[in-house]
Amino acid sequence: MRPRIEDWAMVNEAARDAIWEALFGKARTRVFAVLDGAASPRILALLSRHDREHCCLFTGDMPPDLEQHAPHLAELSGEGELTRTLIADGWGKAWGIFALTGEDVTFRGLRKHFRTFLMVRKFDGKSLYFRYYDPRVFGQYLPTCNVIEAELVFGPVRSYVMESGGGAAISALARVDGLPYTRVVELPGGVGAATAAEKSSAVLR
Repeated sequence: MRPRIEDWAMVNEAARDAIWEALFGKARTRVFAVLDGAASPRILALLSRHDREHCCLFTGDMPPDLEQHAPHLAELSGEGELTRTLIADGWGKAWGIFALTGEDVTFRGLRKHFRTFLMVRKFDGKSLYFRYYDPRVFGQYLPTCNVIEAELVFGPVRSYVMESGGGAAISALARVDGLPYTRVVELPGGVGAATAAEKSSAVLR
């Protein structure tokens, strides 16, 4: 059930509707967020009150400062406080990305999937953190993937949804014939958006 519009203050009504529909508009779909704790100190506080499964993607004992800045996985509901805040306050601020899956995908399985590419190896053999949970990074990387890379990054995820253009648009990425295809929808009156228009590099089916 879509929450009351008047509860959401920062993003205009039409933009909120469009974002919510992109996330929760399909039946038999589970919606998750991979959040960048470093993007805002509010994220960890929101997760502490979240009533659905959530966890840090880093494992083992860690100092509070590291946990505060770590990536976190959380399942979302259409009417939850976390969902409302991510759309109303976090959109346009690179708080994270959204992953849409089938109903059969488990939280544990998705956590394992997202942990597989937290670290990547450079051509010189050195390892580094891959900040894919930053939409500015992931939105640039994902469309460049070949079939093998896309299989690894998508795994059980049907589609990824994230902000683009500094929050002026929604980017939805899914695989078509094994390759990532992007649909970009400019938000009506959204952050930096003046009109409602849809620009697609491919139609998502």
